[in-house]
Amino acid sequence: MKKVYSLVATALFATSAMFAQNVEPLNLSGKIQIQRTMKLEKGLSPKAATDTAGWMTGTSFAPEFAGITGGVTQYGYLGGGYIFGSNVDNYNTCAQGYFNEDELNFDIDEVLFLAVAKDNDDVTSSATVTVYSMADNKAYNDNGSGSPALNSPGPNSSLGSGTILLSAVDTTWFPDFSVVTLTSPASVTGTDFAVAVNSNDLAGKGDTLGLLGDGDGDGYEYAFHNVGGNWYVTNFAFGGSLNANVAIFPVIGDQNVGIESNGYLNGLKMSAYPNPANDVININYGLENSSDEVTITIIDATGRVVEVINSGNKTTGEYVETINLADYTAGKYFYTVQTSNGTLTKKFVVTK
Repeated sequence: MKKVYSLVATALFATSAMFAQNVEPLNLSGKIQIQRTMKLEKGLSPKAATDTAGWMTGTSFAPEFAGITGGVTQYGYLGGGYIFGSNVDNYNTCAQGYFNEDELNFDIDEVLFLAVAKDNDDVTSSATVTVYSMADNKAYNDNGSGSPALNSPGPNSSLGSGTILLSAVDTTWFPDFSVVTLTSPASVTGTDFAVAVNSNDLAGKGDTLGLLGDGDGDGYEYAFHNVGGNWYVTNFAFGGSLNANVAIFPVIGDQNVGIESNGYLNGLKMSAYPNPANDVININYGLENSSDEVTITIIDATGRVVEVINSGNKTTGEYVETINLADYTAGKYFYTVQTSNGTLTKKFVVTK
């Protein structure tokens, strides 16, 4: 975690020139309304391992969602709307940053997020998801005296984006995942990165969207809000009362860490064949280290869990799991291999 501490130090000891920014502190702590909470036992849920960044421990990315408090929260916004999502004050864009601990190069072609509420009257309402590279001194944080300074890492350059109709967003509690496919893959080249959900379109049409967060204390001050075109560290914007993460999870592109690759991501490499498939799909995965338990989860494009396969204890090596597709409808599916060391998600397509 040396990288985490060095970034925090950067935020605390930025140069005095950065302190001179003419930006007023927000201090929105009075706007936080805790509407619903629950404990999250990811290891017991079939919906557990559905992302490659942020959901499980033992990965190449941090922070882990709900990794400290073990709880998740629906955060309302005083006056109407939600802290993460859209609200009456039009702070409608939030982002979750990720530490790229191993400075990996990879593509992101889908993003999953967990929504907890929506009001949808306009059939054209949508949200936009954007993947950003991150850089130092791109977000406002505390200068040490309670005033804003442009001294924190934050979202920098757009790497790729996609949209989702609000009508397609699933808000079942406990939420199913909503899936956004990027227009073209976002290439991350060794840097930290962030994924933002922009709700301005739906908010402008009178609709609302709320995303799930974890507990205050789970975050590394790596969640952000965009206010007037400026990025703020969420915890700073909300008066130091919301050091939490927002449930936005990027999916690593299928072309990365295939079974023929020399390297691993989160201790795994894997491929599915044939892809597209019709009758059966073979999931070929390799383990860098032994695992007490290996679980394969299949999720459809709506975020619904279709099948869970418990493969038991596995030693280092390569394995193949063959899945009968007789009961699968045509479409796109995500397959996740979860081990005691990490998790990895890719996709396959079924044709009928």
